[in-house]
Amino acid sequence: LDREAPATDEPPDSFLSTPDLPFVPVGATLDPALVLDLRETERQEDVLVYTSAPLEAPLVLHGQFILELHVAADAPDADVVCWLADVPPDGRTTRISRGLLRLRYRDGFDRERPLVPDEPVSVCIHMDHVGHEVAAGHRLRLLVGSTVFPLLDPNPNTGEPIATAPTVRTARESVFHDRARPSRLLLPVLPKGAR
Repeated sequence: LDREAPATDEPPDSFLSTPDLPFVPVGATLDPALVLDLRETERQEDVLVYTSAPLEAPLVLHGQFILELHVAADAPDADVVCWLADVPPDGRTTRISRGLLRLRYRDGFDRERPLVPDEPVSVCIHMDHVGHEVAAGHRLRLLVGSTVFPLLDPNPNTGEPIATAPTVRTARESVFHDRARPSRLLLPVLPKGAR
């Protein structure tokens, strides 16, 4: 994670979404306000991890986080699940916020829009509202994956109805962060001294 926009044409990062082997994150069904350590989640092969440099000064976050992602999948549908975490010097990865989106509903739940395989789309993921202070010396970490079972049923990635799809398939998902498609995380930050 960096405050500056991408200066080069960086290659996308990819992971495999495997619906018949969904990873069950710690606390997947629990209240999002509970403090959870995400180290087990970030070690999964199907989770991308982005980490900031240590903060030079405290950062007070208050409100709703929005993750603007440029993503693609080689399938008609896929899920994106993300977590924002506070990482102190001892290495814990403490969840601050979580968000998720089934990509066929990227334009709203009143209409389904299948993905064109391997064609990037821009999506907005509205994460949980939070009030949290990230201390100086801590890092921010963003995790991006495709499953939070059993909170969200595994996506068969075929574009068929979730409850009756007769088959499932593995999908390769890609996250873009280059000059033309600068994925970004919008943080609601209180001004210095405001509490």
